[in-house]
Amino acid sequence: MHALLIDGLNLIRRVHAGVPGREDPTGHSEAVEEACVASLRRALRKHQPSHALCAMEYEGLSWRGTLFPDYKKNRRPMPDGLRSALGQIVSRFLAQGVGTVSVP
Repeated sequence: MHALLIDGLNLIRRVHAGVPGREDPTGHSEAVEEACVASLRRALRKHQPSHALCAMEYEGLSWRGTLFPDYKKNRRPMPDGLRSALGQIVSRFLAQGVGTVSVP
């Protein structure tokens, strides 16, 4: 078995930061979605895993935030357009055979 574990939200936020100014009036960016899928495909080609999974950290206090109150203290809030696109991006990851998991 050769597993590839991806910090999904980190990948998505880094791609979003690297593809600025492409949002439509609602804040949605098809270019960001495409770039996220391209980045995922690149990782799959490079590592050729038998299994792949994206860990997603959604809203709310996580175990890290409980242990370390300053965790993500200085991180800018996620833009609304990106937040609303998360479901579509995750669906596109699933279409590539990569599921997601999150822990409350």
